[in-house]
Amino acid sequence: IKFVFPQVLTHTFLPEILELIKKNPIQKAIIDFAKELLISKKFFFIINLIDEVQKIVNIKANIILYEIHQLIEKGIIIPTTIETAQDIISSFQESQAIRIANNELISPIIANEDAINELKEKAKNMDEEEVKKAISSLSYKLFY
Repeated sequence: IKFVFPQVLTHTFLPEILELIKKNPIQKAIIDFAKELLISKKFFFIINLIDEVQKIVNIKANIILYEIHQLIEKGIIIPTTIETAQDIISSFQESQAIRIANNELISPIIANEDAINELKEKAKNMDEEEVKKAISSLSYKLFY
């Protein structure tokens, strides 16, 4: 059952474990690909890891799976709970929604760049009071 949960890597490698991994090219490839997968996401799945390692190392999936099992037993690969994965996904979705909302606030300003340029041209021939009124009017159009 541990194999179907999202996985992460331990943050610390004991020196003796690290030496054993360096001596085993399959485990080293597994760790390297796990690190690559973790660059873009907070966790990875075993099937993705098997697929990536199998593309490079021409070995049967069951051998790779055995080596992954050894790394799980040593505490190098750590299964997370579904709840943890859900929390990670939810926080990512929330931060992405905030970024999208912030970008939407800027998009009317970018879309109305022509209006701003037009105001700049008109402002060259206006007095200070007329410029203030025009800026207020344009600001109102952009934000309301």
